Amino acid sequence: MSRGIGPQRRETRRTSAAVVLLLLWLGILAAMGNGLGSTAPGGATQPYIPPGGGTSDARRADEILLSSPGQAAHPHPAGSPDRAVSRLRLATYNIRWGLGADGVHDLERTARVLRAIDADIVLLNEVDINWRRSGNADQPAYLAAAAGYPHVYFGPALRTWASGRLGLSLYGNALLSRFPLENTRTVPLPAGPGREPRAAVLAEVELAGATLTVLGTHLGLNRGDRLAQTARLAALAGSQAGPVVLMGDFNAEPEAPEVRQLLDAGLVDAFAQAGAAGSGFTFPTGDPRVRIDYVLVSPDLAPRVVAAGPLAVDASDHLPVVVDLDWPARL
Repeated sequence: MSRGIGPQRRETRRTSAAVVLLLLWLGILAAMGNGLGSTAPGGATQPYIPPGGGTSDARRADEILLSSPGQAAHPHPAGSPDRAVSRLRLATYNIRWGLGADGVHDLERTARVLRAIDADIVLLNEVDINWRRSGNADQPAYLAAAAGYPHVYFGPALRTWASGRLGLSLYGNALLSRFPLENTRTVPLPAGPGREPRAAVLAEVELAGATLTVLGTHLGLNRGDRLAQTARLAALAGSQAGPVVLMGDFNAEPEAPEVRQLLDAGLVDAFAQAGAAGSGFTFPTGDPRVRIDYVLVSPDLAPRVVAAGPLAVDASDHLPVVVDLDWPARL
């Protein structure tokens, strides 16, 4: 939902974005060719080809919204204490525990996607720890190390026994960050009897004179559950003193009452705020037909949204959503 932007201004922003995106698309293709390649027999790297060959809606240049190549998102090395934050990149990605659109489990492919996105703060959904299906790996720790994130927080929503008698298995949401994550906690969300447990992760990040509260979640499959869950999240976001970001797989389209509940509480849809062209569809990979993955921001951050949209990669059944914010020294 776009707030405070008239039709004429929105059209101007779309025209400008289209020019930037044409240049950007060439840069992303080059990055994918280097960083998102697959290894062929003998060790040769093959160019990355988006699912379906690169021509469907999910793979059009006007749906690949990252910051302009001419604007440095990371002027200092990740984790540097004197890093001048002028552009903050956020991403949310349901990784389906590393299972790609091709049915192959490949967590290194997921890590390559994260390196290519190069976000400052990432929320991951459907993350495993000690599941037999994913090699009993500690996925948050692996992805943080492989993608270059010094700070990680994992919040389990589900605890079960699926390890092949190798201990407890955990499943939930993970935050990866280039900046320290403070006051972290996992917040259980309402769910009906017999339904999959759901939770949100919360962390505070100190960024150049302001404290950003980051919330991440994966909502349920039942609408009644989702309405109760979004009510809890709206209250949680509203109780924070400073700027807030809420990210995740909401399992609901933009017109759904549960999404409207969050917008009515004052949160702003970054994709709509950016005035981006295209549908923004995020699911399913290969032929996206719905937008169910979101980055929402508090009203004070809405004017600072520079770009937002999905990135066409096939490492999961969802597309990641990437958002760039201007981040001045003080809000």
